[in-house]
Amino acid sequence: MRVKWIDGAKGIAMLMVIVVHLSQSLPLPMLIRQICSMGAMGVQLFFLISAYCCCMSWRSVGFDRWYWWRKYRRLAPWYIGGIALYAIYWWWIGDAVKLGNYTFFNVVSNVLLVNGFVPSAQNSIVPGGWSISCIALFVFAFPLIALLTRSRQIVVLVTLGVMGVILSALGYYCLGWNRLFAYCNPLNQLIVFALGVVLWYLHDAMQ
Repeated sequence: MRVKWIDGAKGIAMLMVIVVHLSQSLPLPMLIRQICSMGAMGVQLFFLISAYCCCMSWRSVGFDRWYWWRKYRRLAPWYIGGIALYAIYWWWIGDAVKLGNYTFFNVVSNVLLVNGFVPSAQNSIVPGGWSISCIALFVFAFPLIALLTRSRQIVVLVTLGVMGVILSALGYYCLGWNRLFAYCNPLNQLIVFALGVVLWYLHDAMQ
């Protein structure tokens, strides 16, 4: 089943991400660059849509003992392929610094899709890999999230999301977390997924 507004929202999110990356490499006036920088929120729009789609598909598919393997098998092959392709690319252009990030621990963290929690592995193996980790971890945790939603305790999920933001802020200002890790770690992004679940809940309540 295709939902037109979801397809449209995905298209907008993709354009936003493209715009922000193009603006970083083009000699644009400062005002235009600042406007284009808002395109970074396209990633959060993807997160919102992903949470909504998880809720939508959960109703028709539900949970079985192969749930986690099925989700990993869907997400991991493309990502692992990206790990290999970027290694070849860094080797081809002779970027020793990028290749130096390919430690055993960093690679395993990416293969297991937990790199979002590992500062050295978060974004150093696959550029933008932090976003894949966030989506994967949310999808893997969704059976528990579905229980909260079913029992009308969605406020718990939102509260956890807010706590994740607070913890990330404390980590940045008090614990010495670098800015990228504080912003991109899955705890800080949980609130966006929680709002996606709220969106689904409100839509479902109005049906």
